[in-house]
Amino acid sequence: MEEEWAESIRVGLELDLDGEPQPIQAATAYSSAARFFGLVDPEQISPFREVDDHEAEIATEDGGTETVTINEAATLNALLAGEADSAWLGGTRYRLVTTTDFPDSAGKVTVLVAAGNKTVLVASPEGSEVHVLAYVAERSDVGKATVLLVRYAQTIS
Repeated sequence: MEEEWAESIRVGLELDLDGEPQPIQAATAYSSAARFFGLVDPEQISPFREVDDHEAEIATEDGGTETVTINEAATLNALLAGEADSAWLGGTRYRLVTTTDFPDSAGKVTVLVAAGNKTVLVASPEGSEVHVLAYVAERSDVGKATVLLVRYAQTIS
């Protein structure tokens, strides 16, 4: 199954590039059952590598910090459910920037950004248990990557 998803994502995200460079450096599918699968390029999966629960220092409202245990799947599920404003992926905390509807309102795209302008796009087709995540290294490529991601995500819903 993973190989089928990897091929589906690889083919789906390479549509209509008209010879332009691919704006998406890595992509994966993610089920709300907390599992990444179908990684496109195992050499470039740093944002999507599965990370065991880990400790992280986070800021508190009083200006201090506290150590918390991070379960990355739980943070992504909470963000996608609208219950959080950030998610951890591959040991990095990504903050919610914006969520927009697909052009035909059959889903939404969530844009997350981490330090250094690392950007992850999450496409969530309406009625699907599967979300498609794409890592975009150049902020200027977000628009083009979003178009490709939405086009592909609509084929899986």
